[in-house]
Amino acid sequence: MDKSDIYVYVCGAVVNPGVYQVKEDARVYQLIQMAGGILPEGAGNFVNQAATVMDGEQLYVPFQAEVEMGVMDSEGKESGESSVNINTAGLEELMTLPGIGESKAQAIIQY
Repeated sequence: MDKSDIYVYVCGAVVNPGVYQVKEDARVYQLIQMAGGILPEGAGNFVNQAATVMDGEQLYVPFQAEVEMGVMDSEGKESGESSVNINTAGLEELMTLPGIGESKAQAIIQY
């Protein structure tokens, strides 16, 4: 069974940020490798590198300074963000979440 190609935007503390084409069952660590790895000042332990990725996803690797300043929490999310109920949220509200772009928000709503 052939897997479909998807596109993921990798940014933050990686050597070569950009949009990468991978198979739909790709893992975060594979995209980080494709982007040249995590920079020395990156906080790779704040990213679940075993997670699978979705088409249109933005994968952000935080910098250690962001973590130390409290910009990112221990789960790799921006601290201070409010909760969003994905069962009732609309497109715009879903897109306020880190890593959720329009196509991923549409996929959540359709699901």
